[in-house]
Amino acid sequence: MKLVNITQGQTLSHRVRVAQSIWQRMRGLIGTKTMADDEVFWIPQCQGVHTFAMVFPIDVVFLDGQGTVLKIDPGMLPNRIGPVCWKARSVLELPGGAAKRYKLGIGNKLCWQE
Repeated sequence: MKLVNITQGQTLSHRVRVAQSIWQRMRGLIGTKTMADDEVFWIPQCQGVHTFAMVFPIDVVFLDGQGTVLKIDPGMLPNRIGPVCWKARSVLELPGGAAKRYKLGIGNKLCWQE
């Protein structure tokens, strides 16, 4: 599956990992030493994340049910509790700096393609 920014006509990632089970949601990126520049971790049915026991910063992107970017928390450091976005229906975790590199903005429409 790949993640595409429809608003900008840009592919963000060909490597989308999805938290499909309760265990994957709880574990998240804990134990991951680094993320590739084009890697994305998607957590459906999520409104907030933490970075406890992580070793690198991440960009957190909150999406509504249609894949529209509602909020971006760039450079969230390890061992933090992030903000909650009550309107969010899912969260993307990107490598730190990726949101800026992709020029991701509030209101951008993202979609997943096989």
